[in-house]
Amino acid sequence: MHTSNRLLAADAIAALALQAVPGAAAEQAVPQPQAATWQAHHATLIYEPYTSQYTCDGLRSKVREIFLFLGARKDLKIIASGCGPSEFPMGAASVNVDFSTLAAAPDAAPSSVVQGYWTPTRVMPGWPSFMDAGDCELIAQMRKVLTDDFAWQNLDYRALCTPHDVSVDSFKLQGLVLKTNRGAS
Repeated sequence: MHTSNRLLAADAIAALALQAVPGAAAEQAVPQPQAATWQAHHATLIYEPYTSQYTCDGLRSKVREIFLFLGARKDLKIIASGCGPSEFPMGAASVNVDFSTLAAAPDAAPSSVVQGYWTPTRVMPGWPSFMDAGDCELIAQMRKVLTDDFAWQNLDYRALCTPHDVSVDSFKLQGLVLKTNRGAS
């Protein structure tokens, strides 16, 4: 009797271990293509630095990296203004962005359809590598654009920024975002 109980317990532990292996179930499930179309957007972001300051070039670069990481088309245009002679914003900086993102379009005309994939995506301090704990204010001030202009499923958005303080767990965007590639990011 003890031997059969031990075998049952070992089988149960092995089954639980297989379920706990990251990606084990994901490797079996192949993402299905989603009919999508590109939608053009324009946004004006006002960045008011309390904790992290960027040069105008640095702000443009950070916004570009975030948008491209989330699946914006590569032809986006970004103009930052409000910089003084040292290239640091004089108070608040204005960032104008013209960009396109995918939107699910199962009924779109075949000529305008692009293959999209609902891609597991995460943005937080240290992930992807260009994001830092000090980027919390930027993520918080970009909330409307990030949540409304990109197609998400099961979005978990959090930005708990404290002025003049940097926390390693201050922000997170996580969910499935519609992109042209299938890889997790």
